[in-house]
Amino acid sequence: MAISGSIRRRGSVALIAAVLVSVVAAGTSAAAAPRELSWTRVAPPAMAGAIVRDITSNAGVLLAVGSTPPLDAGIWRSSDAAHWTRIDVGNIGQNVVLQSVTAWRQGFAAVGLRYTFASTGLQRDAIVMTSTDGAHWRRADLPGGQGALPTSIGVHRGALVAGGCLGVGRFGCLYAQGPAVIWTAPDARTWTERLLPDGEHSFVNGIASVGGNLVLVGTEVEVDGFLSTPIAAAVWQGPTAASVRRVRDEALDSGLVARSFADRAALLDGARATIDLIATNSPTAVGTARAWPQR
Repeated sequence: MAISGSIRRRGSVALIAAVLVSVVAAGTSAAAAPRELSWTRVAPPAMAGAIVRDITSNAGVLLAVGSTPPLDAGIWRSSDAAHWTRIDVGNIGQNVVLQSVTAWRQGFAAVGLRYTFASTGLQRDAIVMTSTDGAHWRRADLPGGQGALPTSIGVHRGALVAGGCLGVGRFGCLYAQGPAVIWTAPDARTWTERLLPDGEHSFVNGIASVGGNLVLVGTEVEVDGFLSTPIAAAVWQGPTAASVRRVRDEALDSGLVARSFADRAALLDGARATIDLIATNSPTAVGTARAWPQR
């Protein structure tokens, strides 16, 4: 049922989030950046103490998501990539950590986890939050229950596609005991859970729509107690979510990928903003929100 309304991350891999902003010269392709860029670092007050995990843009609005202390959803809007305003979503953002966000034909959609502190211990549920304008949000549960963890969300042929893993323990998808999973929805309200073929002990961490095909990227791991060892890069592709198949290739099967991190970029009125996700070896490193707009 949808609900209406206005931590520090620990694990075997930690993220440091940075918002980078630069102006792209008129007539210059976003894929071919100017030779010289001038950067100025700024610290948006709205992001103080926050962990920023993803960024996107839609209809002239930049939107970043993550989490804020003590344990609440972080959603920030900007029209120029330099000045950010945090969106207060009220009760639906309490005890929520957002992992990924995408723009689509009906606005924005973000996925993450909602934590519940019960007498039996800490519980968490996979959730999706949607908005038509980035300011007013709704929240709903994803299928999968407390063992599901959505890590990414994208769009394919006009429908939303979220990906992640099942059988999650305390330390996230790297220690998942279940298979890789995706969730699809044509309208952001009715979600279908699909287990990926040949996806045991794997997870999805990146989603793209390329040449008419849905492409899912992640990692296969081998878990032995408290030890998790990445053993192969995992890629699935197909024309639809129901028809994706695992791509088997010597280079992928022999690849030791701890996790697939992709730079996320958004374009807005000639300005580019990116969040760089940097893997670190410290299990207790804390992500920080930073921004560098061009002078």
